[in-house]
Amino acid sequence: MAYPLGIQRATSVHRALHREQGPQVRFVRFASLACSDGSSIISEVFDVPSETIMIEVFGPLMAAFLLLMAAFGIRRLLHQFRNRMTPEQRQAARDSFRRRLVHPNPSEVEQEMGALLPQRLLTLYSDHQTILAEELEIRRQNRDGMRSAEWIEAFLPLDLESQEYTVDLTEHGWGKGFCFATDGAGNFYWVPVSHTRQPDAPVFFACHDPFGNEQVASSLDDFLSWPRTSHSPEAQEQPLSA
Repeated sequence: MAYPLGIQRATSVHRALHREQGPQVRFVRFASLACSDGSSIISEVFDVPSETIMIEVFGPLMAAFLLLMAAFGIRRLLHQFRNRMTPEQRQAARDSFRRRLVHPNPSEVEQEMGALLPQRLLTLYSDHQTILAEELEIRRQNRDGMRSAEWIEAFLPLDLESQEYTVDLTEHGWGKGFCFATDGAGNFYWVPVSHTRQPDAPVFFACHDPFGNEQVASSLDDFLSWPRTSHSPEAQEQPLSA
């Protein structure tokens, strides 16, 4: 394009303006031209349809979004593929877990913790009917007469392996203890340990949302004496006895 004398083309700085052309809105792209005396003029370069502007602006964003979603989808599929289990494998894992429940190993736990478990906890693991129960709803009566419920998805084996998937009680300043049950949502019931063998110990509930540690029973014996019912499909129609 030929420019008048004294006019130099400036650095490409484009602005999009609307121009009405009948029912269709079109964009007109202009180029800024600088004169030798410091003034400037605007010279029309060409018309650009609104669809082209939309593609130029939002096209790369949409492509990046689709690539991100594809990456997440592939990652999820790989995770499911690597972690999928056949019905036989799931049953084998369940059987292994239940065998650990009825074969406690308190000595390795006490040796690792450098403290002793309460006697009532050791007695609990000799009660196979209770320790193998799942999806337990435990009812207790508060001081105001209202009844509240505790939920135990499953008891945990009395070994070190089970504690690897619980909460670090010491790190949170709650002391040393053993998590003996879970509600299935990342929260755990636990009892403290001590340097001497105690007949019993209070029961606490370590919760991550809302974060905190609450005493739910003055003793494990009291906790286990509350009326409870199993909602597991494999449970009997009658509530479990204490």
